[in-house]
Amino acid sequence: MRSIEVSFHVKMRDYTTIGIGGAADRVAFPRSPAEVREILAAERRAGRPVHFLGAGSNLLVSDGGVAGTVVCTKKNLSKVVFLSDGSVVAEAGVMLPRLAVLCALSGLSGMEPLSGIPGTAGGALTMNAGAFGRRIGELTEWVEVADGAGEIHRIEARAIRFGYRRRSTLCRASWSGRLPVRRGHAGVRVRRDAANEREAPGKTALGEKTFGSTFRNPPGAEARPRCSSARG
Repeated sequence: MRSIEVSFHVKMRDYTTIGIGGAADRVAFPRSPAEVREILAAERRAGRPVHFLGAGSNLLVSDGGVAGTVVCTKKNLSKVVFLSDGSVVAEAGVMLPRLAVLCALSGLSGMEPLSGIPGTAGGALTMNAGAFGRRIGELTEWVEVADGAGEIHRIEARAIRFGYRRRSTLCRASWSGRLPVRRGHAGVRVRRDAANEREAPGKTALGEKTFGSTFRNPPGAEARPRCSSARG
């Protein structure tokens, strides 16, 4: 792993939106799928545990820190490729707001409801993130993931058990996914409407250190904060 950027004794509080967390033994910042494979293979040989980190917006790290190696996708794995058939392939580290903007600027619609989620595509796929009735699992055609040995596998969306706000069957690092978005001129307008909805009074704790959504859903329903003291 000599060519891969690695930092040691990294304070995880600097990598989480809540600003909490002790030091990780080491954090690796791969620049390509090949480097992801190399990291996983090397750490498996060394017998060290591997953890994955996107934007840290839905993550609580112990003050005791993290043993092993943390693989951070956000810094470098953020490539977005638009295909001629109207779909887009996004690497795990791209932020959802940026992906939604790029889709809108390219005349593609479908990602707008997710434009206000402060997370990466990889994290969103793992937890099936969503907003305004749309979830990323519904928009996904396939995902490429690396297993513990560093081998890359393409998994069709129909083989992934996406649920509501629960960990999907993607148990290792997803480094890219294909989203079959569609042509449409409503992209920019709908994206703006979604942003306005999130920024409305009492909807979101903008500027505060949170996990993103910090309220709990009532049984059988989704929480919808309406008062100015709410945090969402």
